[in-house]
Amino acid sequence: MAGQKVHTRLTDPVLTQFALGYHNGAFVGDKLLPFAEIPKEGARLPTFGNEAFVAEEDERELHAPSNKITPVKVTSKTIEVVEHDLAHPIDYRENKEADFAYEQYAIEVVREKMALNHEKRIQRLVSNESIYGSNNKIVLSGTSQFSNANSDMFDVFDDAFEKVRIQAGVAVNQMIIPSNVWAVMRKHEKVMEVLKRRGLQRLTPTILAEMLKDDDQDLTISIGRAIYRASLNEDPTAIWANDIVMGYVPKAGADGKHKKYKPSFGYTYRRKGSLVVDKYDEVGGKVYNVRCTDIHKEYILMPSSGFLIKAAV
Repeated sequence: MAGQKVHTRLTDPVLTQFALGYHNGAFVGDKLLPFAEIPKEGARLPTFGNEAFVAEEDERELHAPSNKITPVKVTSKTIEVVEHDLAHPIDYRENKEADFAYEQYAIEVVREKMALNHEKRIQRLVSNESIYGSNNKIVLSGTSQFSNANSDMFDVFDDAFEKVRIQAGVAVNQMIIPSNVWAVMRKHEKVMEVLKRRGLQRLTPTILAEMLKDDDQDLTISIGRAIYRASLNEDPTAIWANDIVMGYVPKAGADGKHKKYKPSFGYTYRRKGSLVVDKYDEVGGKVYNVRCTDIHKEYILMPSSGFLIKAAV
């Protein structure tokens, strides 16, 4: 296919598989809003409430009728996904002269940019105070901020975990800490005391998770390090900064996929089969474009299972 004129939109299965396998470890947003497939671009899906945690009598006497739960009105959310696409132009001369797989390089660049936008959208959504109830957020200031040596950050996390457990009946298992907050936490006086007692030299996300979680709690901590530039010549800006976000996200199935009906802090809904790579030509066939298309949108579905620590530093 290299350099040939493409008269019609032609899906490339090899490049599509390459795009599907793309992953950048610097992007952590999908830890909180993992991809879940839906069959169409629009759907009405149930929102996740607390009805599963209402105690119901289930003991049955001999010859007695079966017990029934008290049904609640199922509320739903209209899900509408959005098309995202980017194309990389390739001149037929560039492709022939390249000492590497130019089309794969082009798709990697495009997927990187699309994933960057996805990360920015997730950060903007989960850091929005308005989506959280009053019991699922805290705004730190002054001596309560982790940048203050006398702040008690362990109490802040304990309180956040307990409030999520009470509000949603689940345990926080995913947390994103921005890089600038992480740099402060690693040197916090109370953290240094714990490390010293344990004979450890430095803090890692795994060690911090062990410090914070209950014995029966699974907790994964990810550090938000990704940056972006508004243009090539502008200074980089951190995507994640100042705010810690945590939530409950169910584990993926045996196939590695998340199911859209499982209660979760949120999902990125993707139309099934929408991530594809195709090619189209221009400039008389001497330049053709390798294009990636993906149809998805990020949603918060169970804000009671999340918690926002605003202005941690």
